[in-house]
Amino acid sequence: MAKWAEKPWQPEDKDNLPESITASAVLREAADLKDLKSKDYQGSTWTEDDYFPFGAQSYIHMIHTKYLRMRNIAEGDQKTNFEALDDTLIDMAVYCCMYAAKIRRDKEYQDDFIQFEKITRGYSQDG
Repeated sequence: MAKWAEKPWQPEDKDNLPESITASAVLREAADLKDLKSKDYQGSTWTEDDYFPFGAQSYIHMIHTKYLRMRNIAEGDQKTNFEALDDTLIDMAVYCCMYAAKIRRDKEYQDDFIQFEKITRGYSQDG
């Protein structure tokens, strides 16, 4: 549930929503939530990458799972008990950002390796 809400959002509440509810505000809330969940999930033992052992396929799988959950809630007529549509969308956004960060980390590592290779080209440790 969003920080500003004292109860889950109801359709009749649409005219009483705070003006501060913007995409940027929701993204900041998502970032805060991601940091808190990371402490629970990873502690000091696991890294974020440990949760995605198959690289891109792992990230895509989680995003796809959230996509199916979103469609089920948005297009279905069942009552949700544990995760509202906005919670699912926020989770999906976080997984997308985690994947984007992974891509950037991998590119940075690859760029560093290419620079190292240029510096050391022609030299061998083998003797």
